[in-house]
Amino acid sequence: VADIGRIRLYGITGVDIRYDDLYVGDTTGTDMTDQQGDCHIEMLTPNANGTTNNFTASPAVSNYLNVDDGASSDGDTSYNHSSTATNKELYGFSNITNTITDVFAVQVKANLRKEDAGFRSVNLIARSSGTESDTGQLGMSTYYSWIRGFYENDPNGGGNWSESAVNAAEFGLEIGT
Repeated sequence: VADIGRIRLYGITGVDIRYDDLYVGDTTGTDMTDQQGDCHIEMLTPNANGTTNNFTASPAVSNYLNVDDGASSDGDTSYNHSSTATNKELYGFSNITNTITDVFAVQVKANLRKEDAGFRSVNLIARSSGTESDTGQLGMSTYYSWIRGFYENDPNGGGNWSESAVNAAEFGLEIGT
């Protein structure tokens, strides 16, 4: 199976079961092939425009300020937009705040929608030391939905991410063709 569409965790009726973090690995490839032990997931938020900002900001402020971070979105109150294929939007992010020794993966997560009819796609991007890696074209919907991309390896050299590489990296998206 190339992708897992859904994982369900069932509890006992009337018992409050809470999960702290969940990660799923498999025995293929070279990364995440075994249990990783105690892990920490940290959300980093945009704090600067990145190397490339081809989108139009609405309202007209620095593009990164229109990115909704956190659990909820303000919909069309503030957003960045473009309908031009290959237009790209990259952002700088806050630094990792916890002391870590290993970064197992970086997830890029975007809440997007398309306005035009027909198929439209987006590539999520990780940029490290000038080297970019993208997810390939992921389909978009006419309603806001979350699209995610995972990067187990640093695009700059293909090895494991370091804390300093994550802190210096830019993340964003490009409109597909």
